Amino acid sequence: MIISNSLYVHEADGFSLSLPTVLPRGKSLSIKVKGINLSYTGFLFYLSNNSIQMSTPKYTEFLAGGDTFKYGDFDISIDATVKNFINQECNSANELTFLMPKYSLKMKEIIFKSVSVVIDGKETDLDLSKAKFWGDSKKEFGDITYIETNQKNYDIYSRPFNVKDETYAKMINASLVSKGNNWRMKKVIEKIRKGETVYYTPLGGSITEGGGPASFRDGYAYQFHKKLQAALNPGGSNILMNPCGLGGTGSAEGVVRYAQNVIEKTGHAPDLLIIEFAVNDEAGTENIRGFEELIRKGLSGNPECAVIGLYSAAPYTNSQVEKISVGEHYGIQQVSIQNAVDNNNGEFDLSTDSVFYVDYVHPSTMGHTIMTDCLMNLINQIDKDAEDTPNSIPTDYKVSDSSFSGFTQILPDYAPGYKEDSNVKLSCGSFTERDFEPQHPANDLLSYPYNWMKPGRVSENLKNIPAENDAFRIELDCKNILIIYKGTGCGTAEVLIDGKVEDTLNGSKESWNTSNFKSFIKENECKHHVVEIRMASGDEAKPFTIEGIAYSK
Repeated sequence: MIISNSLYVHEADGFSLSLPTVLPRGKSLSIKVKGINLSYTGFLFYLSNNSIQMSTPKYTEFLAGGDTFKYGDFDISIDATVKNFINQECNSANELTFLMPKYSLKMKEIIFKSVSVVIDGKETDLDLSKAKFWGDSKKEFGDITYIETNQKNYDIYSRPFNVKDETYAKMINASLVSKGNNWRMKKVIEKIRKGETVYYTPLGGSITEGGGPASFRDGYAYQFHKKLQAALNPGGSNILMNPCGLGGTGSAEGVVRYAQNVIEKTGHAPDLLIIEFAVNDEAGTENIRGFEELIRKGLSGNPECAVIGLYSAAPYTNSQVEKISVGEHYGIQQVSIQNAVDNNNGEFDLSTDSVFYVDYVHPSTMGHTIMTDCLMNLINQIDKDAEDTPNSIPTDYKVSDSSFSGFTQILPDYAPGYKEDSNVKLSCGSFTERDFEPQHPANDLLSYPYNWMKPGRVSENLKNIPAENDAFRIELDCKNILIIYKGTGCGTAEVLIDGKVEDTLNGSKESWNTSNFKSFIKENECKHHVVEIRMASGDEAKPFTIEGIAYSK
């Protein structure tokens, strides 16, 4: 078969096509890509500026989806918006860039018939002959001849990673760390089958948010929702999902977010709670204590709530070993994606030739499908087992103690449903404004919309006037206090406990709009304290946002 005026990529690190005009930040357009995939590889494409890439997939217009990884014809049409470059000073896009989902991999045997963009209603074909390739690439342009066949080299959706069926089964089975005490999960399965309402909450970081695929709705949390409903009550809609994934966050922040994001958002404690922070929580930190507290919140908030500890895969860190012992202490269900990908009989190497990762941590659409299959394997195994005797929540803690439990979030007085806390005396000082641009997740979750912001100096005429630096001040009785603050575009603040500087909060170390947290006080007895936050010397004129505060008593 011959295809005219096409670009045939035999092997390439990536390439860019010039847009017909420079598009400013916030500008929207439609992108259309047509072609034929003749191999097992796929591709992503994103808006760029002279090869300056946009931020990580979960917060950007990283455009891909299942069609780019299927063998055969693809015809993709996606709407996009220019936003969220890694380089914060970059405010426009002039290219459309294509590459594989992991930067060490190459696109192979893909024919691009046409690439066009629609801007302000006008469609323009991009010149494929002027594609700018990088690295050692093998390609051709013109009248492309290829042999059409019905025999697929590889279909990522029918044979993940191109491994044997028995190997895939081994991977899925290896993911099952523990079925725990199944009484609560049996109740959840029974309620779904009967058509009763089941509140399902996946709580975690960017992977739970749906980071990796073009659409966050291709993430495991959403895929599992659909497969669980289809398996236990086909055609029903009685599983109500409350997505609580927020990129860059760990278990300690999950404790702070729990009341507002998990409970208040739906008005119900979850019946099924997934906790996924393994690749965000470093071992031996406050986050491990937070993980234990989240388990206790789930189990105690609803006597029939089933809790799953889900441990994702990442090449750089994973706190699952420490968490597994905590999960065993409470008899919860536990699933390890890291165990799954590690048990592949040597048929692929995650570091060189897999399509599990989009980048260094976020799974591709297929990666999320594998996570879903691992979760469904847990459900199927428990469904076949005899029901266990109910177990009680242990009174003793595994890695934490009661000082890290019972956290109460402090909210600004403008927050909906605000109720004055008699234990808290709060003075905003110079932190009198609201930050309307906190972390924006891909899903519809509100991150920290109710916050306290100290504005920066914006007028050059004020440069000789001393900046206001009145401290944000809280007087309260507590055992612990957690402070969450914006991680980009801010200065450095000092935290004073009872008049003494304890630590600093660096609000400028992140390249994307994530949040950070630090824990203070950490006492076993509730005592009276004064906590103050003020800008550090030299940063008085810079902005700073306190996104959330919670304390235990």
